[in-house]
Amino acid sequence: MSLSSGIWRWADRIDPGGEIPPEARITMGEGPAPLVQSVSIGPQAGADLWFLDLTGQPTLSYKATFAAAAVSHMIANGRSRALLTSSGNTGSAVAAYCARARLECVIVISDGTPTGKVRKMAAAGARIVEVERFGADPAVTGEVLEILKRECEVRNDTALLVSNYLMCPQGMVGAETFAYFLDTDGGMDHLEHLFIPAGSGALALAVARGFAHAAVDLKPAIHLVQPAGCDTLATCLREGRTGGDAVDKARTAVTGIKVPFLLDAAPAIDAARASGGTGFTGSDAEIYATQARLAAEEGILAEPAGAAAVMGALKAVAEGAIGPGERAICLITGSAFNDEEAFARLADTNQPQRLPVEKLAMWTAGDFQKEEGD
Repeated sequence: MSLSSGIWRWADRIDPGGEIPPEARITMGEGPAPLVQSVSIGPQAGADLWFLDLTGQPTLSYKATFAAAAVSHMIANGRSRALLTSSGNTGSAVAAYCARARLECVIVISDGTPTGKVRKMAAAGARIVEVERFGADPAVTGEVLEILKRECEVRNDTALLVSNYLMCPQGMVGAETFAYFLDTDGGMDHLEHLFIPAGSGALALAVARGFAHAAVDLKPAIHLVQPAGCDTLATCLREGRTGGDAVDKARTAVTGIKVPFLLDAAPAIDAARASGGTGFTGSDAEIYATQARLAAEEGILAEPAGAAAVMGALKAVAEGAIGPGERAICLITGSAFNDEEAFARLADTNQPQRLPVEKLAMWTAGDFQKEEGD
């Protein structure tokens, strides 16, 4: 694979100063992804709805773009140890890219991080610790971040790779490339709306900055979508306020966008508002129902956080925020396989039947009825 693949195709935009030489660039082909038109959910809602399907990214989420940029920046600056926090996807991505670059990776994970995400970090050789109440309790979360910052201050071999602009802008520029990809390779002559699941707001800010680049022609409205139980940005944006709203405790099970404290909130809200976007929220039940619809009607196996974007788009359609002839793209930010517990719920009601071969012909013909004791 050439060094110009993945995010490095856009090296002149994400590293205009040439701080990362070609020999320091790590890539696994991250960035480009299928752009898929909805065949069911959109038509039923009466909308021209599309999905940027990021479920097949390296490590199965959009965070591969962050990891590629952040780890490459580490190498260029002579750092050999990554230190980070994660609710799952950042950790599994950085662990994989560190493994590829032969760098040490130390991860502090949120309390209750899904098993599938933890396994990916472990398989890549990362050192992992789960801190009680981290990720749900803002006080604990703040203390954890301060401990990690101090560690990086006393060790010049260590880089802090927390996936937001406030702490690791050199990594977040990787996610700006989604805008470049859609503008150059999407084949669209118009795009009015983009729906993005938001935790810290970092992804929305990255994409907004990408579309704001002078070389980019498409200029969609950037909409932020959050669980109602962790509404730090969406309602603030919707009501015309600034800064964001920290919450005392996250009341959502949708990991990945379960961020009760404020990091990139203010600039993300400002960027979305400047683009003409607004905010949408929904219950966990609505998000899980949309995840099920994506699987059953579109064939897309999204984790709940990715399904949230589609839920927001459907709310926008219902409100009339998407006009006739307008096109909308939802970012499906990660694979269902990242959250095994949530994925299991999709399949629990449709388990395989077990029967002897003598009854198979009846079953395939649709004539088989399960008998008591089978």
